[in-house]
Amino acid sequence: MKICIKYLAVIFFSMALIYSAWGQQPEKLRIAILDFTNTGGLSKQETITLGNRLRSMLVKTDVFIVLERGQMDDILDEQGFQQTGCTTTECAVEMGRLLNMQKMISGSIGKLGKTYTIDLSLIDVQTAQIEKSFFRDFKGEIDGLLNLMQVIANQITAIVGGAGQPEVKDEVKIVNLEINSDPEGAIIFINERQVGQTPFSSDAKEGLAVTIRLELENYNSWEKMITITEDREIEAELEYTEVYKRAMAAADAKEGGSSLWWWIGGGALVVGGAAVLLMSGSDETTTQDAGFPSPPDRP
Repeated sequence: MKICIKYLAVIFFSMALIYSAWGQQPEKLRIAILDFTNTGGLSKQETITLGNRLRSMLVKTDVFIVLERGQMDDILDEQGFQQTGCTTTECAVEMGRLLNMQKMISGSIGKLGKTYTIDLSLIDVQTAQIEKSFFRDFKGEIDGLLNLMQVIANQITAIVGGAGQPEVKDEVKIVNLEINSDPEGAIIFINERQVGQTPFSSDAKEGLAVTIRLELENYNSWEKMITITEDREIEAELEYTEVYKRAMAAADAKEGGSSLWWWIGGGALVVGGAAVLLMSGSDETTTQDAGFPSPPDRP
């Protein structure tokens, strides 16, 4: 009987420790996100999609109780509160109190030139103060903003989550980038750094924003800005420069479509019997004066 009582005491003490530990778990903060204001350059659906991504990233941190957008709309409709036009801190605080939230996130997303701008505020409902502002500029395809939502969610967690919360790290995914051109052999510059020639293949970090530029003699520069969000294969169709096209047209007109010699950048391109110097007002009689050797005689 004494042994049984002893075991019961141990069990009771263990259960008391478990309940005590549960009681010491920090309560998750209740947070809601207002629809972002669109200041230009995005559609309404795109701003909604970015807001939904931020919600998902905050849920993923396991630090917050995040109010779903549909639930928020239902509660506000019941209260007769119009969310449209709610852009001030005072309005966000009033909405947060109606929703029984502790934190609110509001802000705007827009585009100026080729740059997307993000301006978000974290608002404490109890103090009615902006706790933290987040400013981000981004150049590239719009889908790169999805990765910025994860970065902002991690920053919010680091500020609000408090001590003892696990560190939130960005998940780095490696994807493949392939660059091809027609014709091949174009020199590749990525963010103004020469990396090789086409065809080209390399690993890259997901979410990386890059500017790709291709250069090939007698062809126009080719340039594209992208955000690498998945395996990507780029096919660049290079076009002749206007100078080169005019030289070809003049040569064809002069010889009735027959091949010619062309002098390009100090070197001769062997395509026939007469030389065409690519500079204004030049003709066959000025070839020797310019310091170029005479073309070979026709066979």
